[in-house]
Amino acid sequence: MEPVIYFAAIILCSLVLIVCFYFIMRRSFGTQSELKAGLRPKVDVQDIYKLNQLRDMDIKNLEVQITTLIDELKLTSEHILQKITDKEEAVNLLIKEADWKIKDLNNALNNRQQELTPNLRKNVFNTKFSRVFKLYDQGLSIDAIAKEMKMAKGKVELIFNLKNKL
Repeated sequence: MEPVIYFAAIILCSLVLIVCFYFIMRRSFGTQSELKAGLRPKVDVQDIYKLNQLRDMDIKNLEVQITTLIDELKLTSEHILQKITDKEEAVNLLIKEADWKIKDLNNALNNRQQELTPNLRKNVFNTKFSRVFKLYDQGLSIDAIAKEMKMAKGKVELIFNLKNKL
């Protein structure tokens, strides 16, 4: 059951109590118009005895109804609590599955990055200094390449040394 139904059951129980109390009081003291007019119901001992019996029966009926409502409310709250517990377990399971998938994806990403990093370095290095390598392939010396590229001779040598290491 939904919490709204639970709330409605509490309100219904309260209304039943109020209505029963109203009728019990009306039987005991008469209507308001009778009380305002100063009329008291004519009551003898037999009537009082009957009224007490009726009131006792009404109270017992109310007790039974209240007990029934309380039992129904307990069952409803237990049912709602069980549903909440089930949903919580399902959410926790989904969170665990998501965590596993995230770990798997992170591992796959790290592996892929490790595979691509050396190739990527070579490609970036070769692209950035491709003109230096073209000039070398054309037969120019390191000094001539340094002059042409407006670089220091040591830098050109470093580029060739790094290329050999990659």
